[in-house]
Amino acid sequence: MSLQLREGAWYKTRGGEVVGPSTRAQLTGALWWKVGAFHYPDSGRFISNNLDDELDLIEEVPCPGANLVTPAVEPPKFSTRTTRIVFGPAGCGVLDDQATTIEIVDEGAGEYVNVSQLKETPAGKGVAINMEEWPALRDAIESMVNQCRKGKA
Repeated sequence: MSLQLREGAWYKTRGGEVVGPSTRAQLTGALWWKVGAFHYPDSGRFISNNLDDELDLIEEVPCPGANLVTPAVEPPKFSTRTTRIVFGPAGCGVLDDQATTIEIVDEGAGEYVNVSQLKETPAGKGVAINMEEWPALRDAIESMVNQCRKGKA
């Protein structure tokens, strides 16, 4: 059975070396295969005075490294975590009367979310929420609740 050279394939030589990838190349007016550092005819036999040369291509092999296992990646030693966000109209600053602060806090018994505002409400305490902002504010609060880590057991 003769070897069929293919574009992009890798081959093992009679001497045991893996070479490739193969590409078509014009050489002395004929099409040859360039495989590694050498040129081969369609037969894959290296042109030499020896009947069986160490550089003869004897079989197609997988691309080197194609079956390598990627080493495990160590988790990072440090990370960042957002524990406070400020919700309000676009361009609103952290001390703006329209700002609502949503914060993950922990006083030793486990994390929870605290929602606060700097402005006074008509009742004096609490958080004032208008109907227009509620859906977006609710989503922001829910996002922070979902980021709370479990408390101490």
